[in-house]
Amino acid sequence: NQPGSAVVKTKEFKYYLHINSYGMNDRDIYGTEKAKIKIMVVGDSHTFASGVSWNETWPKILEQKLFKNNLEDGVVYNCAVAGYSLGQYLLRIRQLGDTLKPDIIIVGFSMATDLYDLVPPRMGGFVCRSNVGRVYFDLDAGGNLVEKKDLMGTDLTRHILENETAKDKTIFNKIKCFLEQNSALYRRFKRSRLVCWAAINLFKLDSLWPGSSTAVRIDLDKDGLYRWRLAKKLLEKIAEEARENNRKVIVVNIPYLPQAYDKIWQASFGQRPQLYDRFIGGTRLAEICRQAGVYYVDTTQKFIEESRQHKKILYYQYDAHPNSEGHKLIAGVVRDYIVENNLLTH
Repeated sequence: NQPGSAVVKTKEFKYYLHINSYGMNDRDIYGTEKAKIKIMVVGDSHTFASGVSWNETWPKILEQKLFKNNLEDGVVYNCAVAGYSLGQYLLRIRQLGDTLKPDIIIVGFSMATDLYDLVPPRMGGFVCRSNVGRVYFDLDAGGNLVEKKDLMGTDLTRHILENETAKDKTIFNKIKCFLEQNSALYRRFKRSRLVCWAAINLFKLDSLWPGSSTAVRIDLDKDGLYRWRLAKKLLEKIAEEARENNRKVIVVNIPYLPQAYDKIWQASFGQRPQLYDRFIGGTRLAEICRQAGVYYVDTTQKFIEESRQHKKILYYQYDAHPNSEGHKLIAGVVRDYIVENNLLTH
């Protein structure tokens, strides 16, 4: 993120960004150094957050709910970056940890993207800004987490040139790739009821929603197992480094849009109950957190309850990120969990 303010406007929403000198979509950090409790939040566009202004994101609402805008009592830093993945969350914590000195680290885990964005070049390349190199993480032959550098994008280029499959060369996939990157109309189309039905009955769901289908798939294939194993290792590493600095870690499960709405679930993944389970991703993530010794908050059920009982619109229909009501919901669930578990005590 580059420092400065901006207005983002689409046909569906308008929101304001305020990027401070540390690349955070947040206020400047000056004046927060003496806060009694400091909370650092990392995540992707579901936390950063696309579609709502900087002061309406769930980390800022959480700050208000916990500390009533009294920065001497506490502060919540929104360190999320749109398009980042779990490995980059770890790097973000390393980058800002010594400066912010948080007591608590919250990881906003998006079921829509965090099992999608984390694959390395050898398994298909980076999802967001695929032509840009970076530091990333992979698993070695023994299943251990390894850190790699692809600062010029050379690994990705080599993969594309040497390992491009026949499937990737088809005209259909080239068109699909182009549309996904350049067409808002296509993104609207692929979330329509008709396409949900067609994806289930005529095609393979995983090809339309790669990664996010991994979050709800019951029996994982080789690719799905890898994604979950890498996610597990990264969360364990975040927990390990947090403990070294006497920091608590909370992982917040932010559901994918179909998981939140009964009608959309039934029109898509719910048509194949033998293959997909609405809650299995949360069950797996909860077990990872238990083994890693970190706190776990699942907002899925609250999203379902609010959409059922109060008929609330919690996501943007076409963009598929949580709207302001969705952010309020996440903040409320996290706030209640923190208070009930007395996590603000040192």
